[in-house]
This record gives sequence, structure tokens and C-alpha cells, in this order.
Amino acid sequence: MNTILHLKKDALSGASFYEKDGVLLREITIPEGVLSIGNGCFAGCSHLQEVHLPDSLQQIGMEAFMNCTSLERIVVPEGIRTLRRSVFSGCTSLREVILPESLREIDEWAFRGCISLKQLRIPDGVTEICAEAFL
Repeated sequence: MNTILHLKKDALSGASFYEKDGVLLREITIPEGVLSIGNGCFAGCSHLQEVHLPDSLQQIGMEAFMNCTSLERIVVPEGIRTLRRSVFSGCTSLREVILPESLREIDEWAFRGCISLKQLRIPDGVTEICAEAFL
């Protein structure tokens, strides 16, 4: 039997997700088997520096990492076809993003305000980059 897992902000018990026992969330490893990260799931986790995504991931929701201002690097796993609206918007410390060959579309504002991002390799299979994706 296959278990389908989805990670949603509402399922993470609100404030305790951002802070546990007085320690702010700085690193998270999403377990293998998780298929999607919900809209806004980690939005506003301003101390989050490291995110490890599983190979099983198929979808990252809109604004999932928006305003994660301490996030510096992320590897998007194979299987992700779309970077949704504002997924990394406001990630002002983001310097390195490794995009998968499976990527086909980059939605509007995906990297809006990513002022530390100096270089990005867009895979050959990308057929659509929406307006203001890199505003």
C-alpha cells in the first residue's frame, strides 16, 4: 500500500512550527514519501537557513518559502515541473538554486526580491517563464 503524504501549514500546529522550546526553526528535512508542500507552508520562517527536499516531492505550493529571508541555498528535486507563484519571493539571502531537468515552467514572482541570487541555470526543458518571475 502506498502512502500519500502532503505537508500543509495548517497541519504543523501554528506557532510551534516556527519556534519550538524557544528555538527558532533553522533547518528542516522533509521526509521521503512527502509528495507535496502546501501553499505558504514555510512562508515567513525568517530564520530558516537549510531545507532538504525529498526525491519523492512532486509539487511545491505557491508562496511555500516566501520571505524565508535566511534561506541561502536550495536543491529542487527531479519531478518538480513548475515553480509556482511567489515560491521563493522575498528570499533575500538566496544565493544558489539548483533546478531539476524536469522543470517546465517558472510562474510569476517565483524569485521576486531574491537580491542575492547572482546566477541561475535554467534547464533546457523550460518552455515558459512568466512575467516578473525575477522581478
